[in-house]
Amino acid sequence: TTTGVLSVGGSATGTIENLADSDWFAVELSAGTTYVFTMSSSELSTPYIALRNSNGSLLENDFKGSSESQAEFSYQPTVSETYYLDASQLGDDDTGSYTVSAAVGNDDD
Repeated sequence: TTTGVLSVGGSATGTIENLADSDWFAVELSAGTTYVFTMSSSELSTPYIALRNSNGSLLENDFKGSSESQAEFSYQPTVSETYYLDASQLGDDDTGSYTVSAAVGNDDD
């Protein structure tokens, strides 16, 4: 199920409440535009984000490594539609709050 809506240029917060929790945020993306997605948390040891298409298929993903401040990736869709940013905890060993964001990025990313 979808947890909420994430607007490009904005952010949303959520909570991983149990070990198998995954929150999906609907986000409208336009073909040919590069977007940057991030997830940060001071409570989750390994925040994990993934971008999925309208069928739920995985398109891109990243997780926060021990030397990184947040999970982050860029993506340029070829189709304008609703996509889903999937936020969770890699390894299912933590619970806690997080922030996800979506922004227009540079085409060089």
